[in-house]
Amino acid sequence: MCIIKNSEKSLRKLLIKKFIYDAQDEHFWDDSLLLIRIICENCPLIEHLSIVFPPSKSHYIEFENLLKSCQRLEALSLILEHINNRFDDSLFEQKKLEAGQKLSDILIRSAPIRLREINDFRFSPKTLREVLEDWKGLPTISILLSNPDYQEEEYIDSKFFSEFLSSG
Repeated sequence: MCIIKNSEKSLRKLLIKKFIYDAQDEHFWDDSLLLIRIICENCPLIEHLSIVFPPSKSHYIEFENLLKSCQRLEALSLILEHINNRFDDSLFEQKKLEAGQKLSDILIRSAPIRLREINDFRFSPKTLREVLEDWKGLPTISILLSNPDYQEEEYIDSKFFSEFLSSG
């Protein structure tokens, strides 16, 4: 975090990969919240950002502050960490979808005008449709969906995307 603080507000790219953090660490949630705050304060010019994100009320609030502070942000990747996988598979999946819904609401409200790429989010078909509907009229955005679950018919139905593709 010292590197970020000492960057003299000139940092343009910060990519934190999954293998760098330890979600089992008892300080992980507090540290990740502190990291978001430090980015808000010290990286107003950041363009590419990848961070680990545990979905908590405090993290959602700070994430929205980050979007408002970092108006040059062009590409965003959030690695969602869910309470150390303490849930069974079905509840874990539900938590991922709930996080996607909350994050999409924040994005629609507060995304910087320059944001063109969203990566590693997990949206339900309903939430993805809402994001695309609400994004109409805004600059074109790429939403990178790499989860194998997106092979389901709900996502690959040509009707699902055709209306959005025709409008840009």
